Amino acid sequence: MQRTIQAFMNTHQYILRIFVVVLLFLIPFLCCSQEQLGLRMDNYQGIHSVFLNPANAATQELGWNLNLIAAGAFVENNYAFLKNTSFLKAINSNIVYASDVPPDWTPEDGEVVLDFNEMDSKKFVDFNGFITGPSFLAHLNEHHFGVFINYRFHGAEQDLDQDLGYYTNSNIPLGQPFDVDRTQFAAMLWREIGIHYSYSKATYFGEISIGTNLKYLNGLEGLVADSKQISILQRIALEELEAVGVDAEIIATSPVLDQDNIADQSRGNGLGMDFGISAIFRDYEDSYRLKIGLAVNDLGKITFDNAVEAHVFQSLNDITFFK
Repeated sequence: MQRTIQAFMNTHQYILRIFVVVLLFLIPFLCCSQEQLGLRMDNYQGIHSVFLNPANAATQELGWNLNLIAAGAFVENNYAFLKNTSFLKAINSNIVYASDVPPDWTPEDGEVVLDFNEMDSKKFVDFNGFITGPSFLAHLNEHHFGVFINYRFHGAEQDLDQDLGYYTNSNIPLGQPFDVDRTQFAAMLWREIGIHYSYSKATYFGEISIGTNLKYLNGLEGLVADSKQISILQRIALEELEAVGVDAEIIATSPVLDQDNIADQSRGNGLGMDFGISAIFRDYEDSYRLKIGLAVNDLGKITFDNAVEAHVFQSLNDITFFK
């Protein structure tokens, strides 16, 4: 009996030490939380929960779940923002630039202020959306099974030179050349048809759950724009930039470039997977006090091999852009 108790205490202390080490490891890093959670965290959302972490099926309270259709969208950036408003109010209001009004000015009804990030740092933009079609999740004791279909869109630019920030750029004297680091923008629309499986194993503290989503991918549309090298720009007017020579490349599916017939047509295929694990600490009433999970999502690739074009833009002449 004493050996059993001692073994239990040793195991408990070992898990606690691992948790403390991981926590200390994460402290020096900037972490973003509560982003794009949507329907995925609730214990009554069925198949949606496994898109955040495939191991989440273990805590779903419903015996089975049928999804007919669901949709969502998300956008973030550190370039511009709307002040003191909501999404519904913003789309029905007149946008007023903060740089065009006095500091003590207050917006009237029907007006929303658009301002810009003053930090002299790299800029980014990230936007994505999804439509989940008919999908299903069911449980058989400790086994969990599901099938799903998703249409997804994702676009991002993560490394835009700080000199292109609105206020930073406005402070650069007219006619003074400045360097802009190479940058790349990428976006893709794709469909995924997948199956889900996860398994839960009881432990002395609750249970451990592991799960995976295996996905067959259809690439519908794609775009990559690459400036390819450091560029030299200069401000020639308040709202105009001049590029001293251009060397850029755009690779995209033909409908994106022609702005025509963007539809549900496969232009490439691939495979993908998600993997997750979670530790669930249950109490005596068969609910749980704490759940800790880790997931790696969207491993895989899509190869576009149909209706893809590449265009190179090179010029030794100066080209003017409007901000």
